[in-house]
Amino acid sequence: PDVVPIALGTNDMSPGDRTRPRDPFDSARFVTTYMDFVKTIAAGYPNTQMVLLTSPMVGGERGSRLLRCLQAVRQQCVNGKVTRIPLKIFEFREMKATGCTGHPLISEQEEMARQLTSFLEMVKAEVAPDF
Repeated sequence: PDVVPIALGTNDMSPGDRTRPRDPFDSARFVTTYMDFVKTIAAGYPNTQMVLLTSPMVGGERGSRLLRCLQAVRQQCVNGKVTRIPLKIFEFREMKATGCTGHPLISEQEEMARQLTSFLEMVKAEVAPDF
């Protein structure tokens, strides 16, 4: 693939279902595990542009924390020369999902798709302008 978007973190940042207690979010563990995943993708697809996605459903301090984690992953990849192509980060606009159990409605999913598609089209043009 020319571009691989990676959307991890929404569930990690959620407070859970309020029925069972959830362990507190561990930024260091999240970044380490995320790095392992990125390394796996980079090993199989060394010329692929990876895009780390924030979550439109994670806002406020939790959203900022997720973004900081993604930035740490990107920086560690640069420092460790993990990927040939520097990682990009896409930041969704924050939204309040109004569907069942906090999930987005179809119209909200369409808006997320519009945001991401526009960004990915720009990235794709940078990666493979003759495609």
